Amino acid sequence: MTNDNNLEFYFGDDTEEFDDPADRFEEDDRSGEPSIDGFSVTQLNGYIKNLMDCHPQLSDVTVWGEISNLRPNRSGHIYFTLKENDDSVIKAVMFRRDAASGWSNELFEGAKALVHGRVELYIKGGYHQIICDSATPLGVGSWFAAFERLKRKLWDAGLLRAETKKPIPKYPRRIGIVTSPTGAALRDMMNVFSRRSPATELYIYPAAVQGAEATAQLIAGIEFFNSDFPVDVIIIGRGGGSIEDLWCFNDEGLAYAVSKSEIPVISGVGHEIDTTICDLAADLRAPTPSAAAELAVPDGSELAKRLENQRLRLGAAMTRELTYLRQRLENAKSNRIFRLPERLYDELSISLDNYAERLHRTAENLISAKRSECASIAGRLDALSPLKILGRGYGLITADGDTVHSIDQLSDGDRVGIRLSDGEAEAEITSTRKFG
Repeated sequence: MTNDNNLEFYFGDDTEEFDDPADRFEEDDRSGEPSIDGFSVTQLNGYIKNLMDCHPQLSDVTVWGEISNLRPNRSGHIYFTLKENDDSVIKAVMFRRDAASGWSNELFEGAKALVHGRVELYIKGGYHQIICDSATPLGVGSWFAAFERLKRKLWDAGLLRAETKKPIPKYPRRIGIVTSPTGAALRDMMNVFSRRSPATELYIYPAAVQGAEATAQLIAGIEFFNSDFPVDVIIIGRGGGSIEDLWCFNDEGLAYAVSKSEIPVISGVGHEIDTTICDLAADLRAPTPSAAAELAVPDGSELAKRLENQRLRLGAAMTRELTYLRQRLENAKSNRIFRLPERLYDELSISLDNYAERLHRTAENLISAKRSECASIAGRLDALSPLKILGRGYGLITADGDTVHSIDQLSDGDRVGIRLSDGEAEAEITSTRKFG
């Protein structure tokens, strides 16, 4: 029979042109086991594998699909899944020997790719997969396109910008975790917390991390820790998976809940290569859930080492300071001033005498200057004295105690006083005459 891609599959009598792989198992003699008609599981998987290995078209196949569940391995092998829709997928792997030249850097989770290789059965797992020797991009897949559209929308709305991120406290006492209570991600985080900061209080909000109900439960967890049970930091995340498994973390509503959270949020979703909208909206993105736990709390053992180092440095500094002060004390004790303290006042006594002499001279000079000034003023006042005028033959006339300045102040018969330089007299006005 054939399919739309012109791949030919042979079953039944059509396989006669190949060696029957079952012949390879006829001589299998398992010592100690009873003879049983039929195949063991391993034999059956081996039989199918050999059928596929002997098929010429399955040994040289080209397939296109959307990359999902991309998992580069530390060994250099690249594991992924090709999918045409949610119901049609096939596993694929490109080994390190081919990845250096056969893998394109433009391939990522959600991208469409054209891969070439051979189809083999993995006996131990009982599934078939494509062993790829090359993979080239065909364009952006629907999942990735939707991701990019939402990413641009949220960027324009300001949710993903660096200036909106809240700082993560260095020493949180209470941490809220929104994740599946049965997932491996939570166990990994708990292991990290128990190792790094066992005194930190942890509170788990159970939420689905995959499926139709996941987004609403994740949002509810964020809101719970913001309104009902305040904590210092919130961690949201799950372990790795395909793009469709992680899609609940690419929800617009969840992005707004994370961004508007008054409590800093650390997002640790999937593996290091996975990036979700939740990661971009969070205040801090961690490559994995375990890394999120490590970023949330300081390493207790490292803090203990740093404190011990600081203690040792402080002790050494105090020892140096005490040694310096003791040396200063010994130097002071050996100083001649402490042996002959009266000499401490010799120079001060000389200075005091000098100041007293300068004060005495200054006072004498000031008094002499003031005496001269007073004499000068007295001379000027004496020159202006009325007695001087009277001494030249003038007199001072008063009437009723007031000095008479004008003839208009006098009338016939008035009694007046006359002041001369050497005495006083009284007179009566017999007549007045005004000049001019």
